[in-house]
Amino acid sequence: MDDKLMKLFYLTKDSDEAEVEKAEKYIEEVQDTFKALSKKLNIMGGEDKLAEVMFQCILNDHRTLQQSFFRVIFKIIQKYSMNMFFDGRNQASVVACKNIVSNINLGLPIV
Repeated sequence: MDDKLMKLFYLTKDSDEAEVEKAEKYIEEVQDTFKALSKKLNIMGGEDKLAEVMFQCILNDHRTLQQSFFRVIFKIIQKYSMNMFFDGRNQASVVACKNIVSNINLGLPIV
């Protein structure tokens, strides 16, 4: 596990092996979830369907988890706005994230 992820999970070189395994399992689960979502995005013209299905899922989730979901999305937008590695395929996304970050307060309270 790289140093950045170790810090994220409050791990050190001396951390208990069980804690490291727990963090690695969490990372793997999130990566698998993202890969599944990415596969759905890789269908030409599928963004509208995916957006609507995800929107309905969010609406049916617990209100606190709805807020948590958008806090995560906003954090991703903030990080992506600082992305220095882009080309013509994702440049508009980086610029849009920069505009969002510079024009909107993305902080949401924890409820």
